[in-house]
Amino acid sequence: MVAIDPSAYGAEVGTRGIPVGVVAVTQYKPGVRFRPRRLHGGKAILELLRDTVPARRAPRRSLKTLERLVSRTTVLKDARGEADATADMLLRRME
Repeated sequence: MVAIDPSAYGAEVGTRGIPVGVVAVTQYKPGVRFRPRRLHGGKAILELLRDTVPARRAPRRSLKTLERLVSRTTVLKDARGEADATADMLLRRME
């Protein structure tokens, strides 16, 4: 693995994490309008666990992290059309 220093490219590097505003679980389907439903608790954790790479080698830590995330943010799920329209909708929702 190659380590790349973002500051070498002029990027600002933070020292603390930032809060997660929304998590969208999506799958692209041509022509579909994004109409997400909110996932809560265990359903949200199970959806997110599917894409949690360290879950096999660090299951407890992964679950604790997902539990904390789900308790603090909105998790949405639906099929989506074009990414730009979906991103615009998600950003408007966070305002």
